[in-house]
Amino acid sequence: MGYITGAALATLSGIYLQLWLHSNVRIKVIGFATPRIGNSAFADLADARLFDIYRVNNKRDYVPIIPGRFLGYIHTKGEIHISDESKWYFCPGRENSEANCTLSSVPNVLAGDVDDHYGPYLQIPLASTY
Repeated sequence: MGYITGAALATLSGIYLQLWLHSNVRIKVIGFATPRIGNSAFADLADARLFDIYRVNNKRDYVPIIPGRFLGYIHTKGEIHISDESKWYFCPGRENSEANCTLSSVPNVLAGDVDDHYGPYLQIPLASTY
């Protein structure tokens, strides 16, 4: 399983655990290159149940913008975007189009860069391009 699937499964598992564990237990989910997982009802549930949810997106990685919004998919809150200058920006809301957020950096998959998908995240590459 790759980290894309892992990030999606971590989000789903975090929601599941938060629903079934005692209310004083707080689950934190941090995903790297998380794709869109569900529709707005799913995002509402995730945002309501998971107080600590973060999606770290690297530069012009196109994975965080798939599947497309035109199919009804939408992100949860909690985007952290790593800019081309390797600065980290918190992007409030779900689909933030501010200049330092993913939607501005990667408006469509053709504007993305597959090499950015591999990191580095915290100076650690997640995969090799060769």
